[in-house]
Amino acid sequence: MKLIKSSPAVGWVRADKLADEDATREILQLRRRVDELQTELSQARIFAPKGSEDLAQGEEKCTVNFSFIAKLVETREHKNYQTGFTPTWNKIFACIAPLMIHEANEAALKEALDYLSWQENYDQLQKRKDLAGGRFYKFEIQPSDFQLIKVQLCALGLITKNDKARSFKDYGTYWTLTPYGGEVMTQLLAIRRNNVSAAASNEVVVVEET
Repeated sequence: MKLIKSSPAVGWVRADKLADEDATREILQLRRRVDELQTELSQARIFAPKGSEDLAQGEEKCTVNFSFIAKLVETREHKNYQTGFTPTWNKIFACIAPLMIHEANEAALKEALDYLSWQENYDQLQKRKDLAGGRFYKFEIQPSDFQLIKVQLCALGLITKNDKARSFKDYGTYWTLTPYGGEVMTQLLAIRRNNVSAAASNEVVVVEET
């Protein structure tokens, strides 16, 4: 006992502190469960959730309705219009995914999708005879379509709600990418190297001013 007290070392364990057979078996089961969960987490980074293969996704198109205001040239009046467009699910996700690398609130996601509706439709609207030469602004996708997009991206396993603790004054809803969503975003948006771009990167381009 004097030696134990004066020179404590690994190996001195009280008999009543030793793990019994049941505890040892439980530890082994827990270790196996940890290994299983780590495997599932690794697969979640690569594969879509089960059942999502039956959902619209990828290059399939989705109808998104939006409104805008047009200032007409002849009458100079401002009129509200409603119409729609059909982006692919990949384009919708690529539009908002970078905002959620950390997290993004719903207002930021809605603003990005509003901008997409402007970007995808402005030139086409100017070709309409009844709107020729007009100025268009305040593009907004319909609230019901915004909710549908969130539900679909959740069901596809691409995004999830971020429930981390916040200030009691913060009533916002925040969204973030899932591990799988991060992988899909990378596949959609990362710039791939090819022989043409690699060769071009070594050239110096001189622009002559006129």
